[in-house]
Amino acid sequence: MICQNCGKEGVIVQLVTENVGKGEKLPVIEDIPLIQCQNCGESYYTAKTLHELEELLAGITDNNLQNEYDIGKAVGRESW
Repeated sequence: MICQNCGKEGVIVQLVTENVGKGEKLPVIEDIPLIQCQNCGESYYTAKTLHELEELLAGITDNNLQNEYDIGKAVGRESW
């Protein structure tokens, strides 16, 4: 994979877990693929990952709040 920042080969995908939102109830989103360049040190999410995160967060309300979400399933692990 090529880094979008420096244009060199050598990026890795690291799965991260994030708490998102505000207030007392913060949903935990697991397995978010974070792209990290071993050359320049840049870390970023792909557009597809950001889109999936936005859709997921738009659908979360206090009534359907779960403890954990696995974004890796939505993004498609096989595409990394």
